[in-house]
Amino acid sequence: MPVQYSQAKKRLGILWFSVSGCLTVIFAFMTIGKGGFQSHSTEAWGWFIQSLLPSLGLMVGVLIADGQAQNNAQRLQVTSDVSMLYGIAMGCSCVYLLLVTAVLFWEAPVGERLAALQQSTVFLGPLQGLLATLLGFFFVRSKPPGPARRQGTSGP
Repeated sequence: MPVQYSQAKKRLGILWFSVSGCLTVIFAFMTIGKGGFQSHSTEAWGWFIQSLLPSLGLMVGVLIADGQAQNNAQRLQVTSDVSMLYGIAMGCSCVYLLLVTAVLFWEAPVGERLAALQQSTVFLGPLQGLLATLLGFFFVRSKPPGPARRQGTSGP
């Protein structure tokens, strides 16, 4: 059954980002919860990140490049690649903010709460890096603005 190139990218992206998002949430709760990785959370996250982040980073980079090329050609019309990139950015934003909220409200004695905050940097840092790349597509101008013109002035 033949599949179009853009449809294949979309399906693979949905699969990878959906499963990776769920696994990240599960892994995060395993890290800060009792009976998780305890003092080995850094090693566990090292394995987890190297298992997923290279592929996710590649997909984000290609989607951003495709979206910028299409935006330049179509003057910022909404396209399927931009829509998919928006969906991924929104999903990653929700997962990231959910994890930050969960870490902040994690019920534990004061000493353990501080340890949970410190351990959370192991998974929040890489996720924030991926998220910053995604958000950069929407918040960084692809073209510099033209020269500013003052009102009420005539030409040279």
